Amino acid sequence: MDWAVIGAQFAAQPVSTSSAFVPDEPATQKEWITMTTFLFTYRMPRNYRPGRPEAMAAWNAWFEGMGDHVADRGNPVFESSTLGKCGADTGLGGYSLITADDLEAALTLAKGCPALAEDAGVEVGVITERNRGTVNETA
Repeated sequence: MDWAVIGAQFAAQPVSTSSAFVPDEPATQKEWITMTTFLFTYRMPRNYRPGRPEAMAAWNAWFEGMGDHVADRGNPVFESSTLGKCGADTGLGGYSLITADDLEAALTLAKGCPALAEDAGVEVGVITERNRGTVNETA
């Protein structure tokens, strides 16, 4: 299996932003509305093999169906290691960043994930932005 080709297929997909302009009372003023960002991690069965055409079509359709909620389609993970309790029968399959109004709305979006049809799981977590910028940033 050519992992570079499969990875390039995922990386070539468009990314949308998590903020949108919403008109305010006077039509000339605009206000930024920012939705909360959620991390979706995909826990795939150890014997899962990515890159099958039907699987790629299902993932692409799911992402397209979420529209502007997709902040970053993320990338598949082809090699990983774990520490602690991560579930012996699954491995990290990839991640995405999704915007939604709250955790319940994010879970509703996650319910359509094709990984669930592969006997896999999706973990959904709220991203808390604390450190913006780089570690070496100086004042």
